[in-house]
Amino acid sequence: MNDATLVSLTVLALLGAVMMLLPALTPRRYYFGLTVAPEFRDSHEGRAIQREFHYVVAVALVLTAVAVVALPAWSMPAAMFVIPIVGSVAFFHARSRVRRFSTETLPIREAEISRVPDRLPLWTLLALPPLAVPVALAAYLRAHWDEIPARFPVHWGWDGQPNRWVPRSPHGVYGPLAFGALAMAALMMTGLAVFYGARRSPWRIVMLKIMLAVLYFVAFVFGMVSLLPVRHFPAAIWAVPILLFVVVILAYSAKLSSDPDLPADDTPDSRWWLSSIYYNPADPALFVQKRIGIGYTVNLGNRLSWLCMGVMLALIPAAIFLLR
Repeated sequence: MNDATLVSLTVLALLGAVMMLLPALTPRRYYFGLTVAPEFRDSHEGRAIQREFHYVVAVALVLTAVAVVALPAWSMPAAMFVIPIVGSVAFFHARSRVRRFSTETLPIREAEISRVPDRLPLWTLLALPPLAVPVALAAYLRAHWDEIPARFPVHWGWDGQPNRWVPRSPHGVYGPLAFGALAMAALMMTGLAVFYGARRSPWRIVMLKIMLAVLYFVAFVFGMVSLLPVRHFPAAIWAVPILLFVVVILAYSAKLSSDPDLPADDTPDSRWWLSSIYYNPADPALFVQKRIGIGYTVNLGNRLSWLCMGVMLALIPAAIFLLR
């Protein structure tokens, strides 16, 4: 088994784990994206629907793993696309079965009447240190500019040999750092927008904590990438932290989803398209809790949501330029 096959199997295992956990990565109020009674998950019908979903994903996972080993040239495309596609089809089939057991929420309008100021927790100041990483590393690279080769590798093949080089230039050397700083700034803006644009809920604090963890993770990854002109790190230094981070986030998310002290947003099923896209002009919230997975999504019925998406889309050309 070569390194490419091993990496493909690792990617396949992670995608399979995410897909298998998908029904659990949703607040108990919802099941496969639909509103159900709290006890439905543990009912005979609820368990049967989940078993069928897990069975389909597990069969697809095994067959794809066999294909990855037997057909190395197609291993990565198979690992990246087969499980998400099969899992999505199985998920929405299960959703169609859950629909006849769903309990539509009442069209109750909510209004914020609290006079207590909505303030960020003090610990959110921990988001500032990662922003210093690009500045510190830029200063380090500037001090070691003469040690950077005229052309340096930025990508390695499965055999460990470099196969892509970048010339020593401000764009080539500082581009990844600038991209990392842009990604962290976008992440912080998203966290602030969700905190002030969603209804008051313990989930907002949970998402701030997760975003803070992601912020440090992004600083680590792009910090390592920015040092490629002067340092080459073994693959384990990259792979192990990334795998650990993904596993911890998945485990933490599954634990939170089953926590009865974290109530879910009360949004009507009729305003969701495939339980993924929310459009409700009558809802003043800019962000609402997702029906699939944890986190928040925009309310497309709020005009400000289009402005937020426009800002994010405007960052894409800059990101492509920095990593070109």
